[in-house]
Amino acid sequence: SHAVIGGGVTLCPGVVVGFRSVVGAGSNVTKDVPDEEVWCGNPARLHMNRDEYDRRQQELEERLGCA
Repeated sequence: SHAVIGGGVTLCPGVVVGFRSVVGAGSNVTKDVPDEEVWCGNPARLHMNRDEYDRRQQELEERLGCA
């Protein structure tokens, strides 16, 4: 619920992506992704928490004049 899953992601059978989590494009997810975490890679692993992701996204949008 409210999760973001990038294009080309492979989710292994039985894997659960948690609430407000993000999985980066092309990632291979072999384990459950806990709530509010950002995972990416092959195999996917924790990259940052969702609050940090949202903060960085906001900064980028402000720099680009998108906000």
